[in-house]
Amino acid sequence: MRSLYDRFMMGFPNWLKENDEFQRVSVKSRWEFAPGDVWMVYTDMVSHAMLSGQFALEQTFLVSRHALLDPALSPAGVLERLCGCPVTD
Repeated sequence: MRSLYDRFMMGFPNWLKENDEFQRVSVKSRWEFAPGDVWMVYTDMVSHAMLSGQFALEQTFLVSRHALLDPALSPAGVLERLCGCPVTD
C-alpha cells in the first residue's frame, strides 16, 4: 500500500501533462543536446516532464523529515499544509 504522498507524487506529473489549461498558460523551456551528451538536473519542488529522449535515469534519496532543518518545508510538509491532513504513514 502506497502512502497518500506517494500516490499524489506519482500521479501529479501525469495530471499536469493532461491538464489543457496548465499546458496552455505555463512557461515552457526546450533544451536540446547533441547525441552522446549527458545532463543532470535537480528537480525537487519543480514540476517537470520529459517530452522526448532515449534514456532517463532517476535517483531518489529517502531522508527522514525529522533529519531536515525545517521539516515543514519538505515536500510532504508542504502537501500536508495544502490538503490539511497527514500524507505519510
